[in-house]
Amino acid sequence: MSIKVRIPSPLRTFTNGADIVEVPGTTVSEVLNGLIAKAAGIETRLFKTPGQLNRFVNVYVNDEDVRFLSNLETPVKDGDEVAIVPAIAGGNAGQVSKRCWLTFPSRNQVEQPIIWRMSQAFPKVVFDIRQSSVQNEIGIMAVLFVGPADDVVKALAFLREAGLTVEPIEKSVVEG
Repeated sequence: MSIKVRIPSPLRTFTNGADIVEVPGTTVSEVLNGLIAKAAGIETRLFKTPGQLNRFVNVYVNDEDVRFLSNLETPVKDGDEVAIVPAIAGGNAGQVSKRCWLTFPSRNQVEQPIIWRMSQAFPKVVFDIRQSSVQNEIGIMAVLFVGPADDVVKALAFLREAGLTVEPIEKSVVEG
């Protein structure tokens, strides 16, 4: 069984420029290990230690964050798509970073892959979920957004339009 893995721009140097790599596997762990076998060196970007994703790497299966499923043991099947969405630290000219509380006010917003959709609509904006509490009916997350100023503003507007409450974080323990 072959699973399509979407490779973000910053990691395509490991895949000879390919944006999609097909690898076999029945779990996210097997798929990522298959990717490592095809893309030498990518493992240092994906994993802190074997079996532990780096803090700034988000992995989705069919638009769903694996952290809210079974993590690396999330099952995959033919036709599934795994997307790797890294947050990139550091600063470049024209880049801004915004720390925000995102509140998902209803079950509908909690169940939707809104942040993933934002990342697809604004690929130059990377995000790092610093803290979260998600229940069936409401969710709240502290998120760091980094990217070109215009894109970050548009990405936050996208989240507001999706029904999320977006509030800036000032001098929060989240930075700690």
